[in-house]
Amino acid sequence: MKHHQNRLITGATGCGKTWLSCALGHHYCQQGMSVFYFRLKQLLAQMYLAQADGSYRKLLDKLTSCSLLLLDDWGLKPLNSQQRGDLLEPLGDSSHPASKHRKPYRLDAFT
Repeated sequence: MKHHQNRLITGATGCGKTWLSCALGHHYCQQGMSVFYFRLKQLLAQMYLAQADGSYRKLLDKLTSCSLLLLDDWGLKPLNSQQRGDLLEPLGDSSHPASKHRKPYRLDAFT
């Protein structure tokens, strides 16, 4: 995590990508770091609802303030332009205030 780099775990269905990601997340929680785990579909739904109810900025601040963001089931279906834009902000959009001061580590798990 000290290099603040993204990681991608790939492999066949059932080979343990999600298990490995969660084990790493658990390890970093035990080290006192903040970790969030989302299935990509769930995160996109939360972002959509947050835009509708006015809590979008609060959600982005929560996502960008964590030490480790685990995104699972990425790549199951193509993202539309709105979804791509929504993901750009918490994944390192340099225009977001939090990203100017901190570069969180991202670990993305695909199935």
